[in-house]
Amino acid sequence: MIDDLDWYGPETATFGDRLSAAIEKSGMTQKLVAKRLGIKVATLKSWEQDISAVSYTHLTLPTKRIV
Repeated sequence: MIDDLDWYGPETATFGDRLSAAIEKSGMTQKLVAKRLGIKVATLKSWEQDISAVSYTHLTLPTKRIV
């Protein structure tokens, strides 16, 4: 069954996968998202690639900064 080969599903997607998908769906650039979050583009990319973890401080940023 082809579904058994689906490596990218809701149960296997990492935070980085979900972040990348959300940014793509929003139509915003990485540069704009990083600016609204007050972080460097390199930091955002490292989150997307699951190289580094998002700190609690960044997770609690007000939504208004992003949207």
